[in-house]
Amino acid sequence: MRLRSKALWALFLGSTLALACSAPPPPKTNDTPPATTVDADAVAGAFDVSPVPAPAGVVAKVRARDLGATLRVGGALLGAPAGGADGVAVALLGKLFAGRKGLRLDVSGPELGAQIALDAPVDVVVALEAERTGVHVAFSMGLKSLEGARAAAGSSLVETGSGVWQIGGEKAKGACAIMASAGPTKARLVCGARDADLAALGPYMVRTLSTEPPPAQDLLADIDVAAVNARFGDDLKKLLPALPTLVKRRYGTGNATYDTAFENGARFIVDDLSMLLGELKSVHVEAALNETTGIDLKGRVDFSGSPKSWLAKMALTTPAAAAPALFWQGPGDTDGAWFGTLGEPNGYAELTKALQGMLIGGLEKDKLGNDAERKKIAALLDLPITKGTTVVAFGGSAKVTKPAPATNAKEKWQQGFDLLMGWYVLGLDQKSEPWVKWVKDGAAAFNQPGVQKGIKASFGKNDTLTLKSVAAPGKLGKGATGLELAFSSKLEKTEGVLSLFVMPDGGKTWFAAGFDKNEVVERLLRAKDGKDSLKDRAELTALRKESVSSAAFATLRSFRSTVFGLLLMDEPGVDGKPEDRMIESINSADKLFDSLPAKGRSPIFIKTGGSATAMSFQLTMGKSVLDDIKGMVGALQSRTKAAAPPPPAPRK
Repeated sequence: MRLRSKALWALFLGSTLALACSAPPPPKTNDTPPATTVDADAVAGAFDVSPVPAPAGVVAKVRARDLGATLRVGGALLGAPAGGADGVAVALLGKLFAGRKGLRLDVSGPELGAQIALDAPVDVVVALEAERTGVHVAFSMGLKSLEGARAAAGSSLVETGSGVWQIGGEKAKGACAIMASAGPTKARLVCGARDADLAALGPYMVRTLSTEPPPAQDLLADIDVAAVNARFGDDLKKLLPALPTLVKRRYGTGNATYDTAFENGARFIVDDLSMLLGELKSVHVEAALNETTGIDLKGRVDFSGSPKSWLAKMALTTPAAAAPALFWQGPGDTDGAWFGTLGEPNGYAELTKALQGMLIGGLEKDKLGNDAERKKIAALLDLPITKGTTVVAFGGSAKVTKPAPATNAKEKWQQGFDLLMGWYVLGLDQKSEPWVKWVKDGAAAFNQPGVQKGIKASFGKNDTLTLKSVAAPGKLGKGATGLELAFSSKLEKTEGVLSLFVMPDGGKTWFAAGFDKNEVVERLLRAKDGKDSLKDRAELTALRKESVSSAAFATLRSFRSTVFGLLLMDEPGVDGKPEDRMIESINSADKLFDSLPAKGRSPIFIKTGGSATAMSFQLTMGKSVLDDIKGMVGALQSRTKAAAPPPPAPRK
């Protein structure tokens, strides 16, 4: 089997197991496995389960400590009824073994699923074949008893060796076997894509790996990337050079300028990935699920030597440090935020050049502007970034200004877009002059005669799009500037004006954008003064105490637009007008968030760290976030039930 197919097969199995919490309870059945008086431990003890060495070429191992405990904790965090997690697991395993989208073994899925020892570790192993053409992939799970599992497998069971009984089926999509095992359980179920996978990995998984202590974490994964590269790296390097040409043929537009630039950009990425593969050493991932603290996912990527690839340099060149002072000036009521440090702009100059060529080619194909005008637009992709610039970004929906009531359709659309988008603030520890010039150049490039003519021809008489420079309010200080992006559609009867302002702040620069001009201005002034900022937000203590290269946090309110979309589908509206329905649905979304235990404001943290030869990452989701998710799911389900039409009356 090809490498790609085997990898997808392994991904399918892992994903199926991870979704156990969403499976329905198993169907009740009166059929029970035949009773047996045989001592299962005695039967298992009759077979040789002495340790065997690990197969040559093992490149990945994944161990789940206790599937049952993980599901019970996960169910408790998401509000599942006590004691229901085991039934959920059995139901899902039954579908995995015998379902149409599972392995399709010729067995009773629920009966075999009921024989899985949920308190035993689950193992996944990937090993390179002796030849250079493929890999072995298999997973194993502990069984409650050898004889019970054999009885559950029924007539499809075939003894293929001492202590090995294979489960088959004409429509089977994989191979599974019950094997006598060493360790806490006396038998394990081992499944792979082929019989060869069971032969290569089965003995090691049931006689050696099964005796190793379970991991301290709920999930532990290790991948030996260097070994994979040693086996397949040369072959990939032979294939990769042809990839840009193939990609251009598949996704090209027929415009020579665009297609050439697209191919060059693809070549830059492919060459860098090829170099990166040779520099990667290993990947380590661990995850913990705790009923009190929530979810914690950690990982580390190790490199060998001094990496030269652009992607590796981007990951490693920023040393870990405390969150920058600029970050703590951000709005205290932000729904999500990020900070990081920019690398050497010359490192991605080739990629920027390719993007510029693609932009010029795209404009050329659409007949927007002449050659000089198109180049002026493409030049905007040369951002005035300097190496080592710290960047912070914030977004939110809370208001510190009071907008005037909307009295007509135009004002309602503006209010609706404001409620939906909220505001965004961006800060850099870089002087503002080059950025003010860049903003003004952007407006000038957009308003070139040829570009405007092309836009009007493209939009037609019913739609408009304009961008113009505007004077910034005096309170933003000397050197501030602004843009207004206005759009309208006669057919859809929508219109709005988006405001963007740039404000100098000594050696720093602040940007802010939104549909409420007064709110945007106030957000800039507060960022400059540090008023009501993130430094006063207690739940961000984790970012104050740790050294990181970059970090971000999001809240459930960061996904307001997604929730709004769900509510809009069944929102009745005030009088049926789209602008009224839009506002009503957004207000309903906000009411939903306000009803949650933590009101959708608890942070989900994503942090990265870098050293000379390793990059680490961590995702943390506290219990309060999961409590809010539980509340949101319940509220949306109740809303869906309430909106559903009543069942038809029974016939007399």
